[in-house]
Amino acid sequence: MVVNAHGGNYVLSNVVQEANTEGRAMALFPTREDWQQARAAAELAGSMHEDMHAGEIETSILLHACPEVIRPGYETADHVADDRRHLLTEGMRAYTETGVIGRPSLATAEKGQGRPRLPDQQLRRRDSPAHQALSTERDAITIT
Repeated sequence: MVVNAHGGNYVLSNVVQEANTEGRAMALFPTREDWQQARAAAELAGSMHEDMHAGEIETSILLHACPEVIRPGYETADHVADDRRHLLTEGMRAYTETGVIGRPSLATAEKGQGRPRLPDQQLRRRDSPAHQALSTERDAITIT
């Protein structure tokens, strides 16, 4: 099972897909859908596109889980960069000097409680990808 605590790394989806070409070997969590569910549960203001990095959801999760790592000033660090058509070729620095793409000013610890969680049912159901990936004799990979 690959656990990607960062969120938007689409490359991992391809890695998991390739690893599963000859039978189930890996599962990925959280998926894009898991993040969307968490965003809806927390009633976040922006979309996943608008809230790309160090924005409302990531700051909310950290405010809930370990507030001591949040730098002072997040309340005024909003940066909107919705047109990122060259992100893959130019990188984030072309769109933000601070690393923020989103609105951390909207973050609260309460919203962070809605973070993606791997449902117990996925691990218990023998036919679930998560259960099968954990039951394999292959090496497990965890990325945080």
